[in-house]
Amino acid sequence: MKNRALWLLSGLVSLHIVNNNWNEYRRLSKILLIESFVFEPFTWFFTILFFIVAFLSFSKVIFYSFFPLINKYERFFIWFIFLLSIILYKLVAILIIIIAFVYAIMDAADYSRRMHRYSKGE
Repeated sequence: MKNRALWLLSGLVSLHIVNNNWNEYRRLSKILLIESFVFEPFTWFFTILFFIVAFLSFSKVIFYSFFPLINKYERFFIWFIFLLSIILYKLVAILIIIIAFVYAIMDAADYSRRMHRYSKGE
């Protein structure tokens, strides 16, 4: 539980940072956007880095929620946090959660393939 809570917390903090920077860039015109890209490259770098951290953290939580070991209250809490983040952060949260869900499905398929291979004794 503690590990999943830390993944969820890191995803929420990263989502908040990405959303703050996203709202700032969304209001800029093309020229101001290019200027911010040239004169503030580290802000762009950290925004992209936190975007990656957010969707990887959320995908890890979604991947863990596929297992039957998690009780229904914890699963409800996880999906409630996702719904709350969609309500609060709207477009950025939807984008990150969709990418995280796709990545978690790919990770679960890979995990299933590895477990099937290990169970055969190869």
